[in-house]
Amino acid sequence: MTDTDTSAPPRIVLTKPKRGGGSNPTTAYSGLLNTVREAGLLERRVGFYVLMFAGITAALVGLGIGFVALGDSWFQLLIAAGLGIIFTQFAFLAHEASHRQVFESGKANDIAGRTLANLFVGISYSWWMTKHSRHHANPNVMARTRTSSATSSPSPPRTPLARRGSTAGSRATRATRSSPS
Repeated sequence: MTDTDTSAPPRIVLTKPKRGGGSNPTTAYSGLLNTVREAGLLERRVGFYVLMFAGITAALVGLGIGFVALGDSWFQLLIAAGLGIIFTQFAFLAHEASHRQVFESGKANDIAGRTLANLFVGISYSWWMTKHSRHHANPNVMARTRTSSATSSPSPPRTPLARRGSTAGSRATRATRSSPS
């Protein structure tokens, strides 16, 4: 036996939050929010989004030219990777528009978001808005925001599997690791 086998378990000390003397988190956040507002950091920057859209569109055109210039080549996979990045950037712009961050007008944001999502990214804007609104209505509540369908695999059970034999623990781990969600 070694010394570590006979040592006492570590002592656990329960502590309580300090009363008084500490700052109120709500007050601290309010102060930070006022500082951010006074600095103008929450103002819309339409010019930024216009430049971003122009830059992403220029990159898309450049990749299109590269696609045609390369012809039938394995290097097309590099173009595909670039397209993945570009379309993700268009999706980010659509997300910003759906949060009313780009334009003052809600209608202009809807048109921009719908055009970017449907035309450039290739996803349904209305489907995404439904899913995203559900997420914002119930943040971090998986039962209400999960987007599973009848064709997807069910989630692993939340209770441990019954222990039978020496592999019981590995079966529980394997079931959790193999879940696609």
